[in-house]
Amino acid sequence: MSLFRQRLRTGTSSGTWAPASIHASRYHPEIDGLRALAIIAVVLFHARVPFMRAGFAGVDIFFAISGYLIIGMLAREYETKGRVDWPAFYVRRIRRLMPIFCVVILFALAASTAILFPFGEQQLADKSAFFAILLSSNVFFWHLKVGYFDPGIEQWPLLHTWSLSVEEQFYLSVPAVFLFVTRMKTKTQDRHNKLVFTFSALLLLSFGFAIWQTRASPSAAFYLLPSRVPEFSMGALAALFAGKPPGPKLRNPVSLLALATVVLSTLPYNYGGSLPLARVMISALATAALLWATSGPERTLAGRGLSLRPLRWIGERSYGWYMWHFPALALWRAYWLQDTSLASDLAVCSGALLLSHLTFLGIEQPARRSSIFLKWPPRRVFYASALALILMAAASGGLASYAKWVGRSQPDMRALETRMKDLGSNVEPCLIFGEPLNTDIPQECRSSAGRHETDIYVWGDSHASHLMPAFAGAASDFSAELMQATKAGCPPLYDYLSARQSERGRSGCKAFNAAMITHMIDSARHRRTAVVMAANWGGHIQQPSLNAEARVAMAMPQDITRAEAERRVKSTLIRTIANLTSNGVRVVLLAPVPEQRVDVPKCLFRFGEAVCRTLRSEAEKTRGGTIALLRDAAAQTGAHLVDPLDALCDADWCPGLMDGNALYFDSNHLSTFGARRLTSTFHAALSQALH
Repeated sequence: MSLFRQRLRTGTSSGTWAPASIHASRYHPEIDGLRALAIIAVVLFHARVPFMRAGFAGVDIFFAISGYLIIGMLAREYETKGRVDWPAFYVRRIRRLMPIFCVVILFALAASTAILFPFGEQQLADKSAFFAILLSSNVFFWHLKVGYFDPGIEQWPLLHTWSLSVEEQFYLSVPAVFLFVTRMKTKTQDRHNKLVFTFSALLLLSFGFAIWQTRASPSAAFYLLPSRVPEFSMGALAALFAGKPPGPKLRNPVSLLALATVVLSTLPYNYGGSLPLARVMISALATAALLWATSGPERTLAGRGLSLRPLRWIGERSYGWYMWHFPALALWRAYWLQDTSLASDLAVCSGALLLSHLTFLGIEQPARRSSIFLKWPPRRVFYASALALILMAAASGGLASYAKWVGRSQPDMRALETRMKDLGSNVEPCLIFGEPLNTDIPQECRSSAGRHETDIYVWGDSHASHLMPAFAGAASDFSAELMQATKAGCPPLYDYLSARQSERGRSGCKAFNAAMITHMIDSARHRRTAVVMAANWGGHIQQPSLNAEARVAMAMPQDITRAEAERRVKSTLIRTIANLTSNGVRVVLLAPVPEQRVDVPKCLFRFGEAVCRTLRSEAEKTRGGTIALLRDAAAQTGAHLVDPLDALCDADWCPGLMDGNALYFDSNHLSTFGARRLTSTFHAALSQALH
């Protein structure tokens, strides 16, 4: 016997709560029904079904179920035998999880190589596969500093493995918990009470840590195990109290209330763009309460509902459906550059369910029940698993290297990459992406004709910086110094704080804008000063859009309504312009450029010029609310409003390609060539404002 297993031995007491062991040893169909609710919520959330915008709570339900089943199983063994057979435990986990995991990883690697572009996309897919194989994809995504709700990352086919890595890390940490229990010095040797005390303490400590981490590092709180421990602990405590459910009169009310809370936790609500801690804990607590209330020998109304055959059927295939649906959906969207319909996304998810059924019958069941595999000793299972993981890790690393050094070196890919990197002035230090080191405008972000009589500021977010090539001759034409004052995601509004930014991002944006206003007002005291204000106005007021990425953002839970967002932006814009004009600054207000449905360089590469354009009538319709807001603001403040639509569109179309050159470097930012199309338009506006 190994030293570790020997240390897990305790006294001869077998515990006093035999009903918990009885409960844990028999099949409870309502658990599969609960799994079905969780997976349906997750799938509908990923399919962007409007009324399931909080369906990601299904993952929290899964975590609570895992804590309930795993700790219940281990507690039964520990209470009856005084020890846990850890090799047997991990063999069961391997047989349960690894076969489908390997198949899906290989599918994602192969399909990503065929569909994704060999730039960041394919390399990220291959790297995420590598870290998923190492049971740490959650750490990988956290390290990349990407939010789970950020538009664009839905095209990462293995993003969903973050939750699987969290579960696997939980499985690996469980022995340490049981080792702590065995070494606990108490007056009683009752094993059950020790477990209850340990998981109660773990719940309280981890919950306190989760509160702190949610504020200190929202991304870490979402992806990493420590903030998810409370969910597992709630499930564990439900398992430890499973032998003593509510009394007969309370079982139905408690279970029905818990079931209703589980369902309601997946419905839309306002969130802060990070781990919604209160909702997470409510989901896990309701799941644990439901499992506890239905744990007795008598069936409850909630248990009967969850035991319906369709729900059980889906629940049995929930793991496979979870593993298959996300890469299928992500790669489907990646091929069509995110421009997919709800109907097509739901069809892909339905196909993934069929695929999960086939792999359930052909892979999952044989791996768990085949006499051949059941006869394998643990050592053989571990060796075979390690070999499979090593081979997959080598494949993912090799494909990432291929994408980086070979795939992107092909002539057509080099041409595509050149178009994608035609960023103009959308680069640091003139477009600030992080927190500004100071509030001055760097010298390289100023262009001057020498002695000058005028200062011209281009102020706003990336939708201001992409216009800089259009102002290239402004310095000499107007005997002016042209200055770029732009910060990504930060509209040129003095006291407007985007609800979708982090607290740090909001404070940085406010400080940056305050500093730029001070610059301009101080400049106006000495010479003529004009400011060109531009931003992604439609995005800030939640204007519906033809653009696929904007539609993804709109499909996410919103902190405020569209009407409230429009009211905030309009009132703040009017106050900002009034403050500037009252201090002598001339203001030119720019309407946004017409957005394309998808990334233009990629669209031109994949589908051709005829597809990569937008009807002018559609562009005018989707921009209607934004133009009306800007027109009202200009009318009330005397600012000069300029609309670039006529310079970028003909009578029928707003093209993505003109004279063999891409007008955009993505779906909504102009390339250098595209920006220069606006030179005469902007010069006329500046001339009018300055004279």
